Amino acid sequence: MGTGIRQAKQVCREMLAGLVIWMAVIMLLLAIVAEHKLAALAGVLVGTAAAAGLVLHMYRHLDIALDMDAKHAQTHTQVAAFQRMFIMAAVIGVSMVFSGYA
Repeated sequence: MGTGIRQAKQVCREMLAGLVIWMAVIMLLLAIVAEHKLAALAGVLVGTAAAAGLVLHMYRHLDIALDMDAKHAQTHTQVAAFQRMFIMAAVIGVSMVFSGYA
């Protein structure tokens, strides 16, 4: 396994661990102060799952790009970044339209 891939895998693990730690802190705070505790905790879980999905998507496409030449790698990472931005915008849009449920 190459050094770049090893470093990317380590960073991915650290980012996911950081998400879990922040999720625990935020859930603890919301369990104390939130009026609608179940809804708040569900929102944190969904948000954390979405963030973890974005991190894993980033890692997967970085791994793919490391095997490409520079020109194709740049194009590939830009397309992957656009996909992530589109997904985030769609999720925010759906949340705004269905704000009574989200």
